[in-house]
Amino acid sequence: NIRYNPLGSARIYNNLAMAYDSQGRVSEAIMTYKQAISIQDTYPQTHHNLGRAYLQQNNKDDAVKEFEAAIAIDPNFYHSYGMLA
Repeated sequence: NIRYNPLGSARIYNNLAMAYDSQGRVSEAIMTYKQAISIQDTYPQTHHNLGRAYLQQNNKDDAVKEFEAAIAIDPNFYHSYGMLA
């Protein structure tokens, strides 16, 4: 999908980033999560996933910002509350 529509959709980029993350390609995952957010910043899942990727790099400050961004989008997104706790 990305090859034929490089602007793509935020969900497709989020899914690609998750695939990178599952392969241990955290730096690529972070860049791709950011791409997803730049396309459409309405999904708390993308910020949450980006926060988890930052934690893998021991970047706690940016991780906290992303978990808070997820909660700002959806105050009922409890996954990020758990990560902040």
